Amino acid sequence: MRLFVAVIPPRPVVLELRAALSTLPHDNPRLRWCRPETWHVTLAFFGEVGEDSLDDLKERLGNIIVGYTRDR
Repeated sequence: MRLFVAVIPPRPVVLELRAALSTLPHDNPRLRWCRPETWHVTLAFFGEVGEDSLDDLKERLGNIIVGYTRDR
């Protein structure tokens, strides 16, 4: 499976971005616009990851999150 780590912006941020982007032309066939409900900021892309690696990956990411929140 293809995996990545991302943060989802809060709704007020999405609404502000949506308003700002609404001023851009949307008729370029080379661009593909996605729904604002799916907007996210990718922090890390892992690509294809086997299921046998999931537990280790979860543990490592959990340790990073705990360390980050502890240091704040």
